Amino acid sequence: MVKVLKSRKKSGKVQYTTEETEDAVPQQSDPMTNLSFNLSLTDDQRRAKGNVVLPYMNVQQQDHTYHSIGTIYYEPDAGDDFDDEDPDEDLDI
Repeated sequence: MVKVLKSRKKSGKVQYTTEETEDAVPQQSDPMTNLSFNLSLTDDQRRAKGNVVLPYMNVQQQDHTYHSIGTIYYEPDAGDDFDDEDPDEDLDI
């Protein structure tokens, strides 16, 4: 590896010098060391994760030979606020 050093003399002249260093292989630190939690999985955990049936998988595996339209079913809640008032009544449009 070559380093370029820049030095300035009292007269203001800039001088560049090169210095060769040994090519040291930079050590890559493991980002998972010194953590307060565990990111790795055991074999039992990996198997259990693989056996989980995700909710969207059932829909993908169903027979879609018919064409259905999307229907939204809404059940009113006690907290819903249905007013006959128009919130934009004061606007001049």
